[in-house]
Amino acid sequence: MGRDVFTPADVARYAATRRELRAWGPVVEVSEIGDGNINNVFRVRCEGGSFVVKQSMPYVRIDTSWALSAARIHHEAEAYRQWARFAPDAVPALYVHDRERFLVCVEDLADHTVWRGELNAGRAHPGAVEILGRLLARVAFHTGALRLGDHAGAQLRASVPDEDMHALMDNLVFCEPFLEHERNSFPAGAADAVGRLREDPRVLAAVGRMRRRYVTGGDALIHGDLHTGSVMVADGSAKAIDCEFSAYGPVAWDVGQLAGNLLIALARARVLEREVATLAPMSARLWEQFADELARLWTHRADRGLTHSFLADWLDELSADARSFAACEIVRRVIGIGHVADLEELDAPTRAIAVDGLLSAARDVLVGNAGAWPAFAQAVIDAVDGARGRRVDAVNAARERRP
Repeated sequence: MGRDVFTPADVARYAATRRELRAWGPVVEVSEIGDGNINNVFRVRCEGGSFVVKQSMPYVRIDTSWALSAARIHHEAEAYRQWARFAPDAVPALYVHDRERFLVCVEDLADHTVWRGELNAGRAHPGAVEILGRLLARVAFHTGALRLGDHAGAQLRASVPDEDMHALMDNLVFCEPFLEHERNSFPAGAADAVGRLREDPRVLAAVGRMRRRYVTGGDALIHGDLHTGSVMVADGSAKAIDCEFSAYGPVAWDVGQLAGNLLIALARARVLEREVATLAPMSARLWEQFADELARLWTHRADRGLTHSFLADWLDELSADARSFAACEIVRRVIGIGHVADLEELDAPTRAIAVDGLLSAARDVLVGNAGAWPAFAQAVIDAVDGARGRRVDAVNAARERRP
């Protein structure tokens, strides 16, 4: 088997050779379950239970001409190891990390469901934001110099090489969506909104600032690609998966990415004229849980010279950064590669309304015309409603012009 890309038959043979996996007994069935763009993922059912095997290849699964370092799986394994030290209930258990074959074997979360699918079906799981907000605060605190001190923090940082995946995310979020690029796509009805965004010098300046924060802000061991499709939920449980973009990055990044995807879910619900009373506060609640947990951990900081006044100022800065990162994530998801089912499942006219509204809200945040987290959510609602109204007006005007 060596470093070859595994088939289900290869996975079954491999499982039988690993001492760590023998407790589950003989393999009964191996099935491919990966629905992402990058890796191969298999569920292995045995007589005594099940687990998941994830293997990375030196290319993107959906486009084998697109080279990508297979070492990304090592980032994921290290993230699981580190995060499990202080938030074991918020990540799957890691059973095997095989560096030679570029794979991990992890806990099977068959009793959980992908959060994005639940949100799209109208099941919000609002408790997940509390679990994840606390998780992200613990990650920010325990893997950075605040807890470890400069020397130990530098040692951990050196153990997580991140250049390839970090550079890829930089390009996907901060560059391609703001240019004419072959990987971009969006509804024709949203072309005006895209043009307004790309042509606004204030937007481009803000994106440049956030890009610099992303590239230079190596503050903590971030997930790197935390969205509602990389979270599994069940009643009273939420677990972050797919940590292959894990890297040392800015503390606000994960909060912003996840909040951006929650706001996309809000736009979907609004354009479908669903009740949004549960969804609307979730991005703000995510931030509140993060800030409260970081404040609780503050007494254990390594540098006692950092005062509580410093913490208050830092949280204000992180909140603003997270909102701007959320806006950039929204733009990436509706213009660039990596479109999400929240919008892709909508019919073309409805999707155009949602995209128009999301881009308008993101633009307001980037140019400083929106306030704190509740205002961001309200901006999404108002912008979607406004886009719907403009479309209705245009249709009515067209009817009036008919002979």
